Amino acid sequence: MELRQATIRSAAPRGQPLPNALYGFGTLDGSSAVASHTRDLVAEPIDGSVVIPEEFGGEINYTALSALRESANRPRDGLAVDLVGAMDVYRKGDRLRVRLLANQDCACLLFLHESTGRWSLTPPEGSATLHLHAGQPRMEPSEESKAWRVTPPEGTDELMLVCTSAPLPLKSVASGSVNEVSVALYSYLVVSVPQ
Repeated sequence: MELRQATIRSAAPRGQPLPNALYGFGTLDGSSAVASHTRDLVAEPIDGSVVIPEEFGGEINYTALSALRESANRPRDGLAVDLVGAMDVYRKGDRLRVRLLANQDCACLLFLHESTGRWSLTPPEGSATLHLHAGQPRMEPSEESKAWRVTPPEGTDELMLVCTSAPLPLKSVASGSVNEVSVALYSYLVVSVPQ
């Protein structure tokens, strides 16, 4: 993913629109790729917490969120979830929607982990808790016209879907066994495209 990011960032624009079918993001400039490699790295770990619904514990810190993230895509019996986006690369201002799917009925939270290291809850329409039904895909946001706008800065952003069969305090799950939750990730690159 880092190599892909550096390659896209280092491309000298060529053709219109960007990206395009003939040149993609442009012509590769290797020296620029090396210089841009550290652009989206966070120098120090960021401390903080995110307010979440009371049924999930009311608050979760960044360390617990990172622990949940590490459990993503681990094989487990029972609840399995999937989170899919349309593209790997978005330009600032592009619209973003994701598809959520679970093999069992479950309650879920959707978090955004920005390239800056900051975490936030991505609320669905009307409430912060999503409810998925077995085998029924759900789009978020539910309407195309309400798709989220991709915002700066450049770098890799990630959506994390955290689901449980029934709501429970996520702090205790993150600090102990993560077998009670199912976690899915969707990463995408945010790039600037010169006008």
